[in-house]
Amino acid sequence: MKDHLIKDLDGLLYELADYRSRLLHHLNDSDLARELDGDTPEVLRQIRSSLSYVEDRISEVKEHIDQRVYCIQVTTTVDTNIKVLAKNEDDAIEWACKTAEKRIRLTLAREHDVYYDSTGEVLGHESQADDYADEEYEYDE
Repeated sequence: MKDHLIKDLDGLLYELADYRSRLLHHLNDSDLARELDGDTPEVLRQIRSSLSYVEDRISEVKEHIDQRVYCIQVTTTVDTNIKVLAKNEDDAIEWACKTAEKRIRLTLAREHDVYYDSTGEVLGHESQADDYADEEYEYDE
């Protein structure tokens, strides 16, 4: 709703600036100035000055509404595969999630406010002989 009101205000300000320009064009007509006498030329000069002030005020308002700060919540999904040497699947999932969250803390979360929550699933089993683990579950012994 607020964006709609801002767009309406922007349109109104555009029309006002356009109308102001047309008025100044007619008031600056040199033939008009030659035909007037008495205080009228001074009054017209004051009106032109006031219209110039209006232009400055319109510009200030337009600048203010044209650049607003938006707070946007962004959800990004990042998948990473971490091979964990562990005694069982649950321990491997737990350690992989802790490892992923630690990586986020040490990189992205150091400079930005982020919320993260990790879940894991087993994609397959590797034997120690076939593959090397990226991480090893640290058991208390």
